[in-house]
Amino acid sequence: MADVEDRKITNPVVRWVGNGMVAVAVTIFILYILDYQLGWIDCWAFEWGDFATLVTGAIAAIGAVWIGIRQSKISDRQTEILNHQVEIERISLRAELYDRRMKCFSDIVVFAANTGFTDEKSTGVTFREFSMAVASVKFLFNEEIYDVAATMRRHVMSYRALRVDMDNWDRFDAEERSEQGKRSRRSAAAARDHSEMFEKLATPMMRIDRDERI
Repeated sequence: MADVEDRKITNPVVRWVGNGMVAVAVTIFILYILDYQLGWIDCWAFEWGDFATLVTGAIAAIGAVWIGIRQSKISDRQTEILNHQVEIERISLRAELYDRRMKCFSDIVVFAANTGFTDEKSTGVTFREFSMAVASVKFLFNEEIYDVAATMRRHVMSYRALRVDMDNWDRFDAEERSEQGKRSRRSAAAARDHSEMFEKLATPMMRIDRDERI
């Protein structure tokens, strides 16, 4: 543990010493080029003050470049973190959308598929929940699926209205009863058919791995 702490302390010192040595080496090389190769200056005519000023300027320039590189890396890292946060938020929204679609999908399919076969209470989904689910389709799915769901709801409502009439058989004669029964069965069958159509169209949109923009 002590070795780790020692390394944490000495590593910055080593880096600064190394950077300083590099700066001195670069400065000497530049002076060599300017004096012996190009002949623009005479290094030996410099006073210590001039030399110190030149070295200080070179070190400052190198330090500025180093700081700029570090800031660029920090900026890139911040951008990467931001992109990860955006992706996490997008995944969260997709999961929430999936949950809402699943609730809507389940309520519609369960209720409509059992129209005419079982009592409404036995499905675990009330007509109010079914109607709310159909209304939600407009916002959770596309227009085509909503049209199918809305048509399904009309057939379900027609069936329910006919069932209310059939509960009062005394008002109808035999022929009217037969006709009411046929209409009731047709409405129930149409509701179930549209339930199957809805399920077929909506199922591909229920895949959680679906590549969909949120």
